[in-house]
Amino acid sequence: MNWIYELCAVSQSTGYFELQLISVENVNGELAGGECCDGPRSSQDLGCTEDECDTYFKVCLKEYQMEVATTGSCTFRAASTQVLGGNFFCQQ
Repeated sequence: MNWIYELCAVSQSTGYFELQLISVENVNGELAGGECCDGPRSSQDLGCTEDECDTYFKVCLKEYQMEVATTGSCTFRAASTQVLGGNFFCQQ
């Protein structure tokens, strides 16, 4: 029975992925869709001034794709950070 298992186990691999972000700046304090992170826009200058964004990162590792799809399952792994900062932060 052991030889059947060895025929089915074609390959096995491991890997390591590292991503280093130096700084992030969100000058207008907006979400990707253009809305303010927290609260409404100022009626005077239409800026997002009530509160800064709660910036965090979400990573999804997938196989190579000719056209990148931001939807669907993460083939290898998904992870999120805690809130790292507001509209601007720098890691040194």
